[in-house]
Amino acid sequence: MVKGIYLVNRRRADVDKEVGVMRSLLGIDVEPMFFEDIVTTVGDDDDDTMLLADGKRVPLPDFVSVRAFGLDANESYRLKSVLRMLEGRGVLCINPASCKDITSDKLLTFQVASRVIPDVRIPRTMLVTPGMDPR
Repeated sequence: MVKGIYLVNRRRADVDKEVGVMRSLLGIDVEPMFFEDIVTTVGDDDDDTMLLADGKRVPLPDFVSVRAFGLDANESYRLKSVLRMLEGRGVLCINPASCKDITSDKLLTFQVASRVIPDVRIPRTMLVTPGMDPR
């Protein structure tokens, strides 16, 4: 059976309900895990078949699904470091680190969308910086 991790941040209140839906409707074995509890590791002596989470060593999952909201810059960096580590170990990450980079930046989201889907209509958007007159 495919085993996965539902990677969330501590602020999520409805995690158990979402996990229940995944288990019952999709029939997948998924466990919730707080990304803050995962230790990002790298090195020659690192066991790349295991994950250090909440002080315990656990086998790598087959996939990770990410759902984290309202992250500050430090939390976002930490989440992306965990995702990059998992991606490097061959774990399928649904919403990979590169996706988090794009979706957390409105201007970049519009730039990527206009390149990937040329027919999509995007309202004129600009980055306004201090001292700039946007008129």
